[in-house]
Amino acid sequence: MHDRYIDIIAEVANFDVTKEDITEDMSLVDDLGFDSLAFINMVVAIENDYGITFNDEYINMEKLKTVKDVKNYLVQSQS
Repeated sequence: MHDRYIDIIAEVANFDVTKEDITEDMSLVDDLGFDSLAFINMVVAIENDYGITFNDEYINMEKLKTVKDVKNYLVQSQS
């Protein structure tokens, strides 16, 4: 799996971060400044880039709290 999702997270984050700044344990909300709009922008961009559709249950900031949660979801969805 390519790490384009990290590029996407860096692009939609509300804080000024680069791909190199992002670690798996970072909170989307607390560390990267995500709000609901940034979260939806991330979901749409990942869906378009990876050719997947998020399960409605996972379009939820409580389910995907960290960068690692996003990675794990992508690994699961591609298996």
